[in-house]
Amino acid sequence: MAPLAREVIISKDEHDPHEICEPPAAGGDDETPRERDNGVAASAPVPWLEPGDRGRIASWLATIRMALVAPGQLIRGVAASSRFEVAFGFAVATTVAIYLISLVPAAALIALWWVLTGGVETNTRFLALGGFMAILAVPAAFIGNTREIKGRLEGAYTKKFGSIDGLHERIDETLMSVPLPFKPGEYQAGDTTGRIVVAELFTGSECAPCVASDLAFDGLIARFDRGTVAILEYHLHIPGPDPLTNREVVERAEYYDTHATPTVFVDGIRSGRGGGGVSRASRNFNTHKESIESRLLEPPSVGLSSLLLTREEDLLTFSGEVDLPDGSEVPLENARVRLMLLEETVHYTGRNGIHFHRFVVRKILSPPDGLDLRNASGETTFSASVSLSDLSAGLEQYLDEFQEEYRERRSDFEWIEKLHEVDAGQLVAVAFVQDDESKEILQAAFAR
Repeated sequence: MAPLAREVIISKDEHDPHEICEPPAAGGDDETPRERDNGVAASAPVPWLEPGDRGRIASWLATIRMALVAPGQLIRGVAASSRFEVAFGFAVATTVAIYLISLVPAAALIALWWVLTGGVETNTRFLALGGFMAILAVPAAFIGNTREIKGRLEGAYTKKFGSIDGLHERIDETLMSVPLPFKPGEYQAGDTTGRIVVAELFTGSECAPCVASDLAFDGLIARFDRGTVAILEYHLHIPGPDPLTNREVVERAEYYDTHATPTVFVDGIRSGRGGGGVSRASRNFNTHKESIESRLLEPPSVGLSSLLLTREEDLLTFSGEVDLPDGSEVPLENARVRLMLLEETVHYTGRNGIHFHRFVVRKILSPPDGLDLRNASGETTFSASVSLSDLSAGLEQYLDEFQEEYRERRSDFEWIEKLHEVDAGQLVAVAFVQDDESKEILQAAFAR
């Protein structure tokens, strides 16, 4: 059976203030593992009740954060002598804020409709405003996989144009016009060592703190070509069900003992910690960029060559060679070759508002333990195949099994989009050699 999605909380890492999504404490109380491990005082004051040097807005935000991170701590921090009027003021302020925020998707949806149908073309001021709101509206229109809001947009567009043909292309065009919140630049290789670095991101379309890492990886894709850096993005059911998850991706997370998103590895080595919102994207990008560029200076100890990704009717085959230098002293007792099949771009908007998902791992073509290199010498060939129909059927079966099991937790759960169909024209492949003891990736290669 498919594993259940983890219920999660938004937490803080004491050593890195970026937010992450992680499972709840095993003990079942409201404190996070980090609170217990880091000795956070259970009786810390509630900011709204004891603002100190904070202003009212800062106190309100800090209290909201405490409610999300450590509700048990918040409950214990409220003294019996606390004034009713102060606590009631917090409730009123929060209710009004939530009500105002709830109006944004509706207003933004109207603005998007005006832009798509040409309703504001006669007024440049409204066009500029409508375009800005449209950028906000698209994630809002699909946030949380809300069938009703999405249906309204498609229904209105169909009423105007007779079908939804062209709607999603216009949405994509609008989103693609939004620049990254930082300038990734272009990598200047200089004297190359021949190494291709693997950057792996464990993320989730329901994970709000994953936005920073997703955008950071978009920057890495723009900065490095695929002959320099191979990108792998794994989707997990953290904090909620994600239709881009599959069984082999879950196993890959277990291989790294990864239970939180976002989590990044560069050549099998952990890079940075945590994520956050758009404002954190630049910092995350710079962290991973430095890890990658440092790694690119190290010559690879093994080689990969002759990679081919071929298709004959329904059958897709990925093949190549591992090259071991003569007299190589590289220990291969724990080395394995792993073959990944990726979909270059998937269009889907989950709760965090990210619409374009890049280099999504759809299947691991090699065996779960990889291809053994213990007795390899010279040139060792490898090959793995999968039919596209079997690939889609396997993804659908996993999602169906997950849905049935998740209904034990939420009886009304149903996938809005299952995303088990793959676009054959978007499929690419990555091969890499990894040491299973150290987790270090020795070399990689990319095939289109």
